[in-house]
Amino acid sequence: MTDDDALFPVPIEPTLDDVARDLCATLADQVGERTGWTPTVSVVWIRDMRLLLQRGPTGMQPRPLDPAEVRAVIDLTFRHETWWADTMETPGFLRKHYLRIGKAAAERERAAPKARDKADVLAIIDRLAAL
Repeated sequence: MTDDDALFPVPIEPTLDDVARDLCATLADQVGERTGWTPTVSVVWIRDMRLLLQRGPTGMQPRPLDPAEVRAVIDLTFRHETWWADTMETPGFLRKHYLRIGKAAAERERAAPKARDKADVLAIIDRLAAL
């Protein structure tokens, strides 16, 4: 190891499990804020979120999803007080109903977009519409 290595460490990329765990924590926090109880992020939760990221929604042709898109779907769902926010309590549920949840959240956001989010939301809507 040289002195330069100590000064400029190589950033470590998060693993897919790290990303899945982070998204699970986001979902658990959102559920907790909505219901008053925060679910535990379990191994099953992380597995289901990883499967969503790796293979996409249940019943669809396997294709990976962008973690930013999944986070946006979670955030939009809970931001707009949708029926889906009342029922989405696990990553398994999110994976099973991802397309319907995403489309419903995107439609609500399209009806009243915030200026800073509009381009991102429209891009997500376009990706969901293409599925």
